[in-house]
Amino acid sequence: MNEGTKYGTVTFHSGADFASFVQHGKKTVSLMCNRGGIIPGRFPHMEGTGRAVRFMRFADVAEVNARAAELGKIVVAWCDLMSAPKAKKKAGA
Repeated sequence: MNEGTKYGTVTFHSGADFASFVQHGKKTVSLMCNRGGIIPGRFPHMEGTGRAVRFMRFADVAEVNARAAELGKIVVAWCDLMSAPKAKKKAGA
């Protein structure tokens, strides 16, 4: 997992963009998982439906710390997904 600045905020990436901090000018902070809908597994604090974006919202640092294990599992699931071998095309397809 690497990080950098993109679109004026911190963005994390591994294989592709993973997540960015959004709405960070408020008292709360939200972490937007750009393609969170494809991350395998169930994560109780990820919000959203559909194929794409998921959010995790945090009221304060204590809430971030309380969800650290879940965040770690999400990162591992993303990195595993991005490092999985791509399916080979069938010959003649």
